[in-house]
Formats: sequence, C-alpha cells, structure tokens
Amino acid sequence: MKEKDNCCALILAAGYSRRMKGRLKPLLNVGNNTFLEEIGEKLQRADIKDIYVVIGHRAEEVKKAHVSDSSFRWVYNSDYPAGQFSSLQAGVQQIKNSEKKYSGILYQPVDIPMISLKTYQTLLRVFHSRNSLIIKPLYKQKTGHPVIFPFKLIPSILAQPIDTITSRVFEKDNHPVSVPDPYVLKDFDFLEDYNKMD
Repeated sequence: MKEKDNCCALILAAGYSRRMKGRLKPLLNVGNNTFLEEIGEKLQRADIKDIYVVIGHRAEEVKKAHVSDSSFRWVYNSDYPAGQFSSLQAGVQQIKNSEKKYSGILYQPVDIPMISLKTYQTLLRVFHSRNSLIIKPLYKQKTGHPVIFPFKLIPSILAQPIDTITSRVFEKDNHPVSVPDPYVLKDFDFLEDYNKMD
C-alpha cells in the first residue's frame, strides 16, 4: 500500500456506558465477538492494520478482554469524564506522536458495531481518491459513521476546547457517500436497543 493511501482507525471506547445499566459497550456481544472485536475484524479485512482504541472508564477490563488481539493500540484518556471529544483528542494526539505517518484516520464510536465490511471498503476507496476531504456515509439523507478525515486535520482538532461537540469538527469540507447500509446510523445507546438487536 502506498503511504498516501495508508489509513489508520480510531475507535472511541472510553465512556461510562451509563445507559447500559452497568454493562460496558466495548464488551457487549455481536454473535461470538465483542463490539470491539467485531469492528476490529472488519477494519482489518478492509486493510487497516493499525487500530487505535481510546479507553478510560474501567479501562483494564476492556484491555483484559482483548489481550490476545495484537491489532489494537491502546490509548488511555484520563480526561474521559469530559466526554467524547476528549477521547477524540487523546486518540489523534497519540496518532500524531506515533512514528507512522497516515494519510487519513477512520474514526467511530464503539457502539456502532454492525457496519458492513463493504461500507468500510467503499468509504476508504472514496477517501483514497479524495483525501483532502472528510468522508461520511449517507443513508436515507442522513450522515453517520464511520467518518474518515485527513491527517492534516489533527492540529485543528487538538486546538479545540475539550467540551467541543464532536460532530461540529467534521461539518466543513465533507463529502457524503451514499451507502445501502442502515447500520451506519445505528448506535446502541440503551440496553433496550441492544436487547432488540437483529
């Protein structure tokens, strides 16, 4: 793979999972996989080798449950109580500090585990042809996850206040890509949603 086509992934898995009644979202199951494993396996099949996972609340439990998965690069966010944007900042800071150089970063929260492999492949292919733009999936006129953004956006992300609303960072210079995948919009915020999962 050419360096200019080299993307890494950033999964945000640091939150409290308050609405899951004590269960941690990264450790919920899709079939035989945890949410985190399900996302990680698809990303690897989409040819993303480096997967950064931001953890915070009950971090050691999450790491212990995935100790055999060498593809995950753990990032601890001590500011996780401040919310999701703090985890995005912690993740991109770690990526910036790494020795590897990436053209882009595919980012998504851990509670959106059912995105199809084909969707990941489609979005990455579009990003590689337009890697100065932010790529978002579009389903029924609504944008969802994952979001792929260029490496050069990192300084702007790090310069924002820690309480920034994450979606606002990706409002400009974006290119929605229509996909036939309803799961780009399907996050599992509540235990009731999870219990009804297809």
